[in-house]
Amino acid sequence: MPEACFAVTAPGLEPLTVQELTPWGGAAPGPSRWGLFDADLSLIYRANLELRTATRILRSLREFAAAHSECSTIRPQNSLEKWIRPQQTFLVDAVFHGQQRREGQNGELRNSHFAALKIKDAIVDRIREETGARPSVSPERPDIVVHALFFKGRCRISLDSSGQSLHERGYRAQGPESNR
Repeated sequence: MPEACFAVTAPGLEPLTVQELTPWGGAAPGPSRWGLFDADLSLIYRANLELRTATRILRSLREFAAAHSECSTIRPQNSLEKWIRPQQTFLVDAVFHGQQRREGQNGELRNSHFAALKIKDAIVDRIREETGARPSVSPERPDIVVHALFFKGRCRISLDSSGQSLHERGYRAQGPESNR
């Protein structure tokens, strides 16, 4: 079943990413900063293996309004326990784009570290409620990376399907000096 995914790419490379995805069946609504496309699991694998212009492939889970630091909707409503098990480690990476980079006023959610902490707490609470056990957070080499993109008062929660950045895939283990 197709899922909403995002090919994270450098600004200006979006049209090239769409060109790469189109022959593979990646239904893209058009170039955008975050490279939205619909993909089934096989296309997600293929994009992670073969895309040359993207740095990450994110599987979108949920989007919601999140402009206030006390916003109750920061709590992910998805069944995260099917992706994050208590014995696994995870990390939340929060990013703000656009006007939300400025200082917050009247309790608006503006700090990416604070937003990541709120989302991490919500995920831990949810998994503890569902499974009775608590997953651990690991800033270095986590098993699962949860991305939170804040833009225009909204938050998009996604799972990183790539692991390391795609430019570090390792298909060129040796540098050009070794070819001499």
